[in-house]
Amino acid sequence: MLTVLIIRGATLSGAIEGVKFYMGTVNLSVLKNPSVWKEACTQVFYALSCCSGGLIAMSSFNNFNNNVYRDTISICLVTWFTSIFGGFAIFTVLGHMATKMGVSVADVAKGGPGLAFVVFPEGLSMMPFAPLWCVLFFLMMCTLGFGSEFSIMETVMASIIDEFKTYLNTPKKIIIFRF
Repeated sequence: MLTVLIIRGATLSGAIEGVKFYMGTVNLSVLKNPSVWKEACTQVFYALSCCSGGLIAMSSFNNFNNNVYRDTISICLVTWFTSIFGGFAIFTVLGHMATKMGVSVADVAKGGPGLAFVVFPEGLSMMPFAPLWCVLFFLMMCTLGFGSEFSIMETVMASIIDEFKTYLNTPKKIIIFRF
C-alpha cells in the first residue's frame, strides 16, 4: 500500500515540494531541545512497541538457540525503513495538497497519529478505482489494529498460562477463545 501511494504521490504536482519539506535542511541546533528528544523517544516506543510486552511474549516461543541479536537488528531496521518509506508516501501527497491549496506544506495538516487518516485517503481518492483503494486502506488499518491487539492479548494470555500451568488443564486455544 505504501509503495502504491509513493508511486501515485510522485506523479502528482507539488510532490517535490513535499519531499523537500520532508528531507528539509539539517539543523543540528534542534538537538539541544528536550522536546525533540521526547518526540523521538515517543516515536521509537510506538513503532517498536517497547514495554508493552508483545515482543517479549512472542519471543518466548523462539528456540533456545535463536539468534536474538539478528532478530533485534532486523526488527529495528525494518521498522526504521518502513517509517522513512511511509514519510515519503505522506509528504508527496502533502506537497500536492499544499500546491492545490496554495499554502506551504507546513500549513496543510497537523502532525500526529491522525495524519494518516487525512493524507492517505486524499492520496487514494486521486487513484483509479478510488473506492476500492480506500476500502483496502481501511481494511489494512483495521488489520494492523487487530494485530496490535492480538500481541497485547498474547502478552496477557502467555503470562496467565505460564503462571497457572498446573491449574489450567484446558488447551490454550480454548482459553484464548474464552478470554
